[in-house]
Amino acid sequence: MVFKSLVIFMMLMPVLANAQILSDSLVQAVGYWSRGEKQTYRVTTEKYRVTGTDTTGREKLQYTGELSVMDSTAEGYILEWHILNMQVSARNPVAVRLLTLQEGVRIRLRTNDVGVLTGLVNAAEVS
Repeated sequence: MVFKSLVIFMMLMPVLANAQILSDSLVQAVGYWSRGEKQTYRVTTEKYRVTGTDTTGREKLQYTGELSVMDSTAEGYILEWHILNMQVSARNPVAVRLLTLQEGVRIRLRTNDVGVLTGLVNAAEVS
């Protein structure tokens, strides 16, 4: 469960962190956060199965993610990712159960000074 949550977070982080980048431009941006800052994101993922011209299956995952800065130093940050309001619509009840287990879990991540993930702080708590 920890691994899956961390993978989902790492897959979503570039999407959440990047602004619109035009194909003919190049921008490097580093966000500097202060301790106590909090951002809230609404995440939606939809997957469709199409056979011919018919939609034969649809799965949807929607949740609110809160990203809080727990500590900020010159060396990096301690961030907390908290998933709330998990809504899953899928045919596979096992997948639904596994995904909803993540709701309420608080994952604390360590980053370097430019935001690159360097570790999981509370691995014992989330496993």
